[in-house]
Amino acid sequence: GNPQGFATIFDAVTSLNVNGVTGTVNLILDADTLREQSFTFNANLSDVNNVVVKPAPGRNVVLIVAPGASMGNGIQMIGFDKGHVTFDGSNDGSTSRNLIVTTETDAVAVPFGLNTSNADTVVLKNLIIKNLDNVPVNFRYGAVINDKNDVWGFRVENCQIGTPTRPVRRDGIAPWGTTAPNQFSILNNEIYCGTRGVTTLYLTESEIIGNKINILPTTAGATDTYNHGIYITGASGNTTIEGNTINCLEKTINASAYLIGIAFAGNSFDATDIITVANNMINIGAADETRSTYGIGLRSAGNMGNLKIYFNTIVINNNSSTLTSYGIGNHTNGTGPVNIDLLNNIIINNHSGNVGSSAIGLIPATSVLTSDFNVLLSNQNLVNYQGTLYTDLASWQAT
Repeated sequence: GNPQGFATIFDAVTSLNVNGVTGTVNLILDADTLREQSFTFNANLSDVNNVVVKPAPGRNVVLIVAPGASMGNGIQMIGFDKGHVTFDGSNDGSTSRNLIVTTETDAVAVPFGLNTSNADTVVLKNLIIKNLDNVPVNFRYGAVINDKNDVWGFRVENCQIGTPTRPVRRDGIAPWGTTAPNQFSILNNEIYCGTRGVTTLYLTESEIIGNKINILPTTAGATDTYNHGIYITGASGNTTIEGNTINCLEKTINASAYLIGIAFAGNSFDATDIITVANNMINIGAADETRSTYGIGLRSAGNMGNLKIYFNTIVINNNSSTLTSYGIGNHTNGTGPVNIDLLNNIIINNHSGNVGSSAIGLIPATSVLTSDFNVLLSNQNLVNYQGTLYTDLASWQAT
């Protein structure tokens, strides 16, 4: 019905919401700059009948979208009430990023929002999601599931979210549920944010793999009382956190904040509920940091779950804090039980400002730890396990 195309994406999405599609329909962005009002996908699509939004061959596109309504986590630009939609920013079918998604309006919270449990199989790949330089207030998030349950197939791959000088104010990617899990894959992204790189609530059979996460609270103006590279809570089934590089090398700005590379709080703990943390590089702590720092941190009274922690490198840098820090361990309010299989890791804690700072600090008497073939180095105490301090390797091996 539109042989010469549509004037705007809004017009195209309005049409397909009414008429649907047959097969895979490509919405080709054939302009250097497109200015759009907010739009939401609501068509009855499927694995067979689906939509792909992408630049025209050879075209570099800046997609500028004005904000629409709030769907739970702030006003948003592009929404999904239903799914089977892909945004692919490559103009040649490779992994090139040729599509910038941005806005000219201050205080937009959510560029991409999944708004119902029917928003299955939404894919965002090869995109740059960032603010223009002339917009004073940055995005609050990059992409979110807006507190909905049972969303399956959400995939964010090879996207840049934020920039080193313009990080998103809060969280890079936030697949949030409320009472039941969502399923997602977060793969090979480059994330610059103030509070949390990837933050979750209720998830199952999900993966966070190959991402480069940079936590920049000072640059972002992130005033939250916590700053985490990855935050996992409400996990069930298999969760894989693998091959990520997490840098938390900028000072926190809240006087009550604490900094964790990978944080856990309240996860399922049946034998089939496994969280695998493997081959990650975690680098924590600016020289002027004054708050608690942890490589892998446990931060609630809930059961942390079954953690398989293999082949990671964790470095806590020396910093100005007088508070306790652990390479792996409990935050001060972390009193919940934990079951950790800790093998073949390098755990280095260079923090000298507190005599209790340790490579491993698992405090609750309910902690269960298997530890072998790890390299442990600490400027102060070596291990704090169930409240007993082990000052050197010999005493730790003996126990």
